[in-house]
Amino acid sequence: MKRPAPLLALVLLFASVVTLPASARRGSVTFYATGSRAPRFATVESGRPFMGPPVTAALDFLGGHVARFGIRSPAKHLDVLEVSRSEDRTLVRFGQSVSGVPVWGAQYLVHLERASEGFTPVTVNGHIFTELDPPAKAAFPRRVAEQLARVRARSMVTQNVLHRGLTVLPIGRGVLAYHLILRGEFLGRPVSQEMFINALTGTVALTYNNLQPDGPTQAPGQTTHGEQVTLDVFERSPLWELRDVSKPMFASHGGEITTHDIEGRSIYLATVNNLVTSPEQMFDGKNSVSGAVDAHLNASRVYDFYYELGRDSLDGQGGSIVSSVNASENGEPMYNAFWDGVTEQMVYGNPDPSQFHPFSASLDVVGHELTHGVTQYTGNLAYINQSGAMNEAYSDYFGNAIDVKVTGTPMDDPEAGYLGEALCKRQRSEPFTCPLRDLNDGTTAADYIYFLADLDNGGVHLNSTIYGGTLWDIREALGEAADRYIYQALAAYTTPIDTFVDGRNSILAAADELGASDSDKAAIQDAFDARGLVDGWDAASASDAVVLMEDVAPVTNVGFSEPQLDGDRFAIGDYADKAQICCSGLQIFSGTLTGSESPEQVSPGEPSTTISDESPDVAGNRVVWSRIHLQDAQPAFADIVSRIGSEPMKKLYRSGGLAMNPSMDGRLVAWESIGGNTDIQARYVGGRVRTLAGGRGDQLMPFVDGDWVAWWDQGPGLPRVEAVNVRTGKRHTVEVGRACLQQRGPCSLIGPPSVRGHHLLWYQDKKLDGVGSIRALDLRSGARSVLVPESSSAAPVWVLGLTNPPVPSTNGRFVVYSTELNYALEFALDSDLVENDQVGRDIFIVPIGGGNPELVTNDRADQAFPLLGSRRRVMFLDSSHATTDLVIREVP
Repeated sequence: MKRPAPLLALVLLFASVVTLPASARRGSVTFYATGSRAPRFATVESGRPFMGPPVTAALDFLGGHVARFGIRSPAKHLDVLEVSRSEDRTLVRFGQSVSGVPVWGAQYLVHLERASEGFTPVTVNGHIFTELDPPAKAAFPRRVAEQLARVRARSMVTQNVLHRGLTVLPIGRGVLAYHLILRGEFLGRPVSQEMFINALTGTVALTYNNLQPDGPTQAPGQTTHGEQVTLDVFERSPLWELRDVSKPMFASHGGEITTHDIEGRSIYLATVNNLVTSPEQMFDGKNSVSGAVDAHLNASRVYDFYYELGRDSLDGQGGSIVSSVNASENGEPMYNAFWDGVTEQMVYGNPDPSQFHPFSASLDVVGHELTHGVTQYTGNLAYINQSGAMNEAYSDYFGNAIDVKVTGTPMDDPEAGYLGEALCKRQRSEPFTCPLRDLNDGTTAADYIYFLADLDNGGVHLNSTIYGGTLWDIREALGEAADRYIYQALAAYTTPIDTFVDGRNSILAAADELGASDSDKAAIQDAFDARGLVDGWDAASASDAVVLMEDVAPVTNVGFSEPQLDGDRFAIGDYADKAQICCSGLQIFSGTLTGSESPEQVSPGEPSTTISDESPDVAGNRVVWSRIHLQDAQPAFADIVSRIGSEPMKKLYRSGGLAMNPSMDGRLVAWESIGGNTDIQARYVGGRVRTLAGGRGDQLMPFVDGDWVAWWDQGPGLPRVEAVNVRTGKRHTVEVGRACLQQRGPCSLIGPPSVRGHHLLWYQDKKLDGVGSIRALDLRSGARSVLVPESSSAAPVWVLGLTNPPVPSTNGRFVVYSTELNYALEFALDSDLVENDQVGRDIFIVPIGGGNPELVTNDRADQAFPLLGSRRRVMFLDSSHATTDLVIREVP
């Protein structure tokens, strides 16, 4: 029996990567990274200058200090990424490669001072991994990697796949992986999924959505503020164009500021060919309503701000700045704005002019998003966990700094730290209110939450104001001088997998380089100290749950091996040896909630053709899973296999294609058959194979109990739930009403189902406001009931696109479900149900016949993916210890 696998690959899977590298402990001047002899940050005492150009000097210095930096033959392993010069400093930014393959996230920055006889090193910082010894050769070609990537992101509509070649992930001895970018949509939301496929095992080593939106995934649209402004445009008779060639970047590199109107079409049609024009020497009317005027003006202001700091455009090389307005998602106006790092442009939505201005009409939002572009071209902070929160924080800081500078807002104004306050036309707009964030919200290190990586990419927005607020405190103390220090830290000291403490070191080093006074440097340190961002701040928090398995992987959104439970026996995908993530496929483990036996590996040793064992389910003492094979470098195929105890593995279904995500109870097994579309197939052991659902759209996430198979039908139209009795042919369908389909009334969003006994369960949001209900259908009579209504203070909350929908789990007596971090938001003033209703996801339990939900857990951090065993035992995933652990609570 099986709860549905999650929806979409949005996350970093391995907890060993989530915490990579671990926070270093501070020495006098050197901070060492775990798993590497190279210091993350080192100051250099005055010494002899090194001759030759900057790159040669930097390499000679590193090569001459192997004992300190651990880099033997640096010219062989370091690749020059950038050489930038200021008046008296030169920065050489190196990337790392192993046997010619780049190492993801590895950058080493050598800062040089010009001397009379060459260059003298001053500071070295970044991340270089000296202990890597990855596999030398991929086991299969990139087309197989693309096939596996598409399978793992099967619930998104993939428009195209971009190949970025092989890379080495710095996990253990190094994981050789294909780097792909899947561009498309998931439930109407844009996705640019970075996916790293292990080139030996075919498993997903790392994945996250690299679209970098501002705040909520929805934002209303509107007209502009009606200000009269002067624009730099281009006359091309008989039209005037929103094309600015007045900036220095045009003279130096041909760079322009251009603004385009998608005219309500899909964001994937954003193109430089759709330039905004006017037949008159005036841009108003539709160009004001669309936000084109604001986008053009504010892009110019952002350019001017960075140019004053010494940066020529986003890329630092005078590259063009492209903006596209009036974007839509899935045929509807887009409630969002984001920097698209692949097509290298800004994209703005303009949904509801009755409540909001266009996203481009808020200067701090424009500055925020374009700063994502600056970050991409400098430190390129990975958009996940602490580094992702820093990515957001730098955007918040510079977006607000640009805004207060242009508008003349005093730093002591209560609204100076607001982001997006100019978007809303009403004090309480829907679906969100303004401001989107406040850098003066007072959050500190004590407020940091280790979210499971499927929630907000590990908290990139939810944790961002801890670091961003610290930067704003520095600006409040130092004024515009802070802009120079913080920009220099971002541009010259930041590397992709930095942590908050790395950021602290970077800003102090940048301030020192720029000649900051002792009082300025003390103010910077005081700001970080006041927010608690000191060495060792990010130790794991406490949890009162019993840990069954520590540091499990993979989990969450790719989730083909997320835990499954039947009675008190569970199954999960994990690695027996995390050091072998590089070279061995996923294995399947099974254990009991009672702890009567330690979890044991049930998947047998891998023949040379097996690249991974994934997506387990458990039925009694039988474990069933998908075994993915590769033969003669042909497209991968997956069989359904099972094992009972120590008996030999048995093949339940031999597939010529991909049979994934199996679910089993008794002798009935069902799975996803993945081809052009994903269909549901099933068979009794020894019987014939039947196709239960096929045709248009994808049928996903089968769940088997007794003779019933239920699944999630994703198309065409809105999602619905189907259930069929394979023995009798009886069928039930749960779908939205006809009025919803014809847009005559409120539409319901239905999540994937689970089944136990005669109960079919699912999540449903009737009003599409993010607050849903847990519902049930009696498979015998067809009667429906609401177990947890939307009016309940414990109603499950699911913000579309933030995490997976809550999927209820039942043992026939009770039901458990998770709810998102703001589940009690509307009731927080009236309810004393929880003390910490804003922190992470929590888990509730409710009797199957209905009643008052009880909290299973409200620990600090994030708990999700609950499953119910016997009595009221609840198994779930917990991030309290800064890793992803499989845990159990015996009672609420």
